[in-house]
Amino acid sequence: MCGIVGVFAPNSSELRDKVEDMADAIIRRGPDESGFYQDNVISIGMRRLSIIDLSGGTQPIFNEDGSVVIVFNGEIYNHKALREQLETLGHSFKTHSDTEVLVHLYEEYGEKMFSHIRGMFAFCIWNKNKQEGIIARDHFGIKPLYYTLENENIAFSSELKALVNPGIVKKEINYQAMDMFLAFNYIPAPETIYQNVKKLKPAHYIKFGSGKKTEIIQFWDPNEITKDSTTTKSDNIEQEIIESIEAHLEADVDIASFLSGGIDSSLVTAIASRDKKFKSSYTIRFNNKGNLYDESPLAKSVAEKYGIEFNTITPIKELEPLLRDAANAFDEPFADDSIIPTYTICQEVSKRYKVALSGLGGDELFGGYVRYAGLYISTLFDKLPKPLRKLTGLIVNKVPTKGRFSRKIEHAKRFIQASELPLSQRYLSYVTAISEQARAKLYLTNVKNKIDMGKSGKPIIASFEACNATHVIDKAAYTDLKNYVPEQILTLSDRLSMWHSLELRVPLMDIKLFSAIYSLPGKVKYSFWVKKAMLRNIARAYLPNKLFKAKKQGFESPLSTMLNNELKVLKNNLLSESNLSKQKIFDPAVIGDLVKQQEQGIDDHNKIIFSLIMFQLWYEEVYL
Repeated sequence: MCGIVGVFAPNSSELRDKVEDMADAIIRRGPDESGFYQDNVISIGMRRLSIIDLSGGTQPIFNEDGSVVIVFNGEIYNHKALREQLETLGHSFKTHSDTEVLVHLYEEYGEKMFSHIRGMFAFCIWNKNKQEGIIARDHFGIKPLYYTLENENIAFSSELKALVNPGIVKKEINYQAMDMFLAFNYIPAPETIYQNVKKLKPAHYIKFGSGKKTEIIQFWDPNEITKDSTTTKSDNIEQEIIESIEAHLEADVDIASFLSGGIDSSLVTAIASRDKKFKSSYTIRFNNKGNLYDESPLAKSVAEKYGIEFNTITPIKELEPLLRDAANAFDEPFADDSIIPTYTICQEVSKRYKVALSGLGGDELFGGYVRYAGLYISTLFDKLPKPLRKLTGLIVNKVPTKGRFSRKIEHAKRFIQASELPLSQRYLSYVTAISEQARAKLYLTNVKNKIDMGKSGKPIIASFEACNATHVIDKAAYTDLKNYVPEQILTLSDRLSMWHSLELRVPLMDIKLFSAIYSLPGKVKYSFWVKKAMLRNIARAYLPNKLFKAKKQGFESPLSTMLNNELKVLKNNLLSESNLSKQKIFDPAVIGDLVKQQEQGIDDHNKIIFSLIMFQLWYEEVYL
């Protein structure tokens, strides 16, 4: 596991000489060692966190005659099987690392190499003889990759800071991307917060070379998976899950897990406990009235069942330093309130381990989100007589959005308001954290004029409409796979784990497992009455029964309580009239009213306020 950087600049030795500074900027991704390669057109480098072949996996790595070189960030879980195949084809190896396997895989298959890879990756391969190379990002975007193109020059990195801090690109705010951030709490690829930097989309690679046109090419899409409409059972999925978790235990170091009281992480932990490298589990416990967000008793029952060491962690009270440090980890605005527990658990686990497993991905694979059920129900709601739909809307919209059930009331209103829209726009409304109308009120006129408010939602609509599946939940999951999964949940886990030099693996986001599940018809995967019914049925043989009776809570923090207590001073300082007036982006009067309403309980503006706080922290810590 590493961080990678590089510059292809045939006519600029000055740019190529910046690569060591770029690598220094991401040292936390790989504190164990560094490595570089440079010639008269390209310079590439890496920072390494040693996990596989601790002594022999030093990068860059070359093929037999030194004509092909690679820097690599990630893990290839089928590297041993690939090595055996490549050896039978005449390739010879100097190390036992998965990095070297990629070099020979490229030699053998060229740009068709991706269909052979099972793992998470971002890498650059340079072919000296052909004077061409590729820069690639894995199927799901588990590993990040940023790039900038100017004329024939390319610079790339695992993190934005390696492009900005050495001065390769200027800090010019992309206001359209800023609006996307407020819409979704993250910025969808290919946009970033900076004008001249892009994210490489998952399952894409950049092909470049001396005197050659630079191309961005997609190497895989879920639409390519053949749907088996005749299947009525999912008998092999349990074995696929087991096999994926076992593959993700490939390491030469000990491994821990993030264990909540949920089905996903509990099942991953239960199966992983069979391996001698698996040592321990960690869970977050918030101390608040009624233990609303405390799943530690459920998590503990799993650990006890399998004789696993169990650790509980309570987030610190001083949240401002945590959030400021997290803003530096993300490099651009990011506002999921799971930042607080995720930062805390990564910090604690990294004190003892280099690798941890997570249950991320279960909701997308097996239909676990409320919005999935809501979208499906909306197709049934469409069949009601229009007068009845209208009457229901009038009643629901009169209910005030406050109090204990504010979130449920908000969901109901969003459902009704979107019910007359096409399905793609309907789903956009479900995943939008702050509506277009609400965002428009936040900006000063000079900033609003730089934003196409309707454009921010286009990545969601385009993904939904591009999906060739027939089941509406498959369409929603496909849309999330293209946007929410790589740039929200995987960004959250990658940035905060690697900020603490911890590799976080996601065995439920595995190409082989995903293909097996995605090929099943919706009627086999999804149940109207039970979320993640297929996964729950599989997990019953492994987990204590009380887990299946517990209410799903999610890995989040008690945000409303924090905004009015631990984060109140920070909130009031960052969103004060004097601070916002200096910045000249947001309307101080509008935001002042939102803060007042939130504190008085008049309306639930928690998401908007937390998003604005995280933007201000990014602005102060990273941009200025």
